Amino acid sequence: RSPWPGGAVLTGHGVPVAISFTDDQPIFRAKIDGIAGDNGLDTGNSGSLVVQGRWAQKNGLAEQMRKGLLASGFGAGGASRNWANRADLELAGTTFRHVVAHYSEDRKGAFSSRTEAGNIGNEIYESFTLGFDYGRNTVWFDPVQPRHEAQQVYSRAGMSVYKASTDAFTIATVQPEGPAGKAGLKAEDLIVAVNGTPSATLSGWDLKRMVREPPGTQMRLDFTRGGEKHATIVTLRELLP
Repeated sequence: RSPWPGGAVLTGHGVPVAISFTDDQPIFRAKIDGIAGDNGLDTGNSGSLVVQGRWAQKNGLAEQMRKGLLASGFGAGGASRNWANRADLELAGTTFRHVVAHYSEDRKGAFSSRTEAGNIGNEIYESFTLGFDYGRNTVWFDPVQPRHEAQQVYSRAGMSVYKASTDAFTIATVQPEGPAGKAGLKAEDLIVAVNGTPSATLSGWDLKRMVREPPGTQMRLDFTRGGEKHATIVTLRELLP
């Protein structure tokens, strides 16, 4: 049990992890595919792990990671091209096998660090109760019991999207041989409805859940291209084993 000022405690068996800071983000040590490095603790990252390009190149991981699935991510700094892979991640005494890891070679923004190994997000932190003790430069990682051990699911649609307006999802990238590509969708198409539900009423999280449905699930997408209305069926399948 971890001590706190005033006698408060975390339940369970918290693991203390030392942190430092670059600007306003906590940095801590973790291992990616067995290699230790400094990682950003990013509660604004809705995924699991972004691997920084310069660190990966230095440690011999970049070439293999470029063979992953081309994708795009989006945040306060705009779009970020990356490659989706799987990697093992070890932190606070816990190992996560084959998490979804996005490899980035950005040259500006949060994923262009010269010193950090990666940026770790909420799909990892959901396995812990976190206690932040900034006065002692420590974060306590208290494992949630029982921890969900199933392999993380990656999008089975083969496309990356973002919302530039409230009424449509804009397609950023399409894997040509993936389900979306086979269904005739292209980058810059605007998805205006999913399974009959207007995109204006759907969040990014809503669509994220839909494209992670089991293989064989069919999604009807209504979209516009050059102002013309179209519709297609996307049949989900496994893309990142």
